[in-house]
Amino acid sequence: MRHPTQDGFSLLEVMVGMSILALGLMASTASMVTAINAKDTTADRDLALVAIEGTLEDILTNQFYNTGDFAGFYPVLGLTPPEGRSNVIEVKVEEQNGNGDILRITLEAQWLRRETINTQTLVYLHTNRGG
Repeated sequence: MRHPTQDGFSLLEVMVGMSILALGLMASTASMVTAINAKDTTADRDLALVAIEGTLEDILTNQFYNTGDFAGFYPVLGLTPPEGRSNVIEVKVEEQNGNGDILRITLEAQWLRRETINTQTLVYLHTNRGG
């Protein structure tokens, strides 16, 4: 008596193979979405940091005697300020000693990305020579 030889794959083998392939594709898709979100967040942080550094450079290159004139809010193109805030960058200027020789300049950027508030801060101590 002859036993029939098996040619090809059984339906069960094909289904198991397809299931493994589907799991692999779902995992790779999830990792690509995570990578895209990380890229967007990094791009936003870079944009905020460049804007903060540019604002600080504007403050330091203008030879104003009262650096405190720069306190306030500044916009950043490409970033959305969170609700309740007029612009992305806030500049605060505080005296570090009683006579105003040393100023602490704090530049804080807050922006909204996918319903999450992100923050980047730079603190700079400035010697106010104009007094």
